[in-house]
Amino acid sequence: MASDGLRVVDLEGGAAGGAWLLLSASSTTYAIDQRGDVPSVMRVRGAGNTGEDPLDNRWLRLLRVEPYDDGWLTPEQRATPHEAWVLMVGRRHRLVYELPGGNPLFDGFWVPRTLEGIEVLDEMPELRVRTRGPDEVDFSDGPQS
Repeated sequence: MASDGLRVVDLEGGAAGGAWLLLSASSTTYAIDQRGDVPSVMRVRGAGNTGEDPLDNRWLRLLRVEPYDDGWLTPEQRATPHEAWVLMVGRRHRLVYELPGGNPLFDGFWVPRTLEGIEVLDEMPELRVRTRGPDEVDFSDGPQS
């Protein structure tokens, strides 16, 4: 899938009310939907040897989007402000969601790979189908079928 050129999306600002697909080097993608009453997130498991999460392919209430520093940021990246609820290409994010059943003690989270593209969605992708094109294979995901 080709990115439509978005590099930054402020989920609390002007972008509120939309839907996006977050692309990285992995075939696994993440969808964020803010078109309803509460923001939602879904991990769409990709093809190949990707990790499997019991919460894959289901919508969960998105509680926060936080910047994530894995220790590999360049000095330029460290100098660029990165705030909560802002998606930035070239950076990593922690997607914090409410666990099913509304566990009051713990929240779940995913930390996807470095964001390489943000695609605006008019509709949500079908589940359990390849989320990246065959020419966009990430061999670190393992053997491809």
